[in-house]
Formats: sequence, C-alpha cells, structure tokens
Amino acid sequence: MKEPLIPDNEASRLAALRRLGILDSQAEERFDRITR
Repeated sequence: MKEPLIPDNEASRLAALRRLGILDSQAEERFDRITR
C-alpha cells in the first residue's frame, strides 16, 4: 500500500482543527448517522 502524500498546507489544516476543538472530540450520534 502506498502512503498518501501530505498536503503542503497540512500544518495549517491541523492548526485550524485544533482551534475549532474538533479533534479527538466525543462521538455524537447526530453526526454519526450522517456518515453511515
């Protein structure tokens, strides 16, 4: 399996997710239903 390429803006993408506080958040049933 080939490893995926890391985008040039990966650091800023991760920083944005950290600012939003959505990394490693608890599961929410209403969102889980959307992704199934």
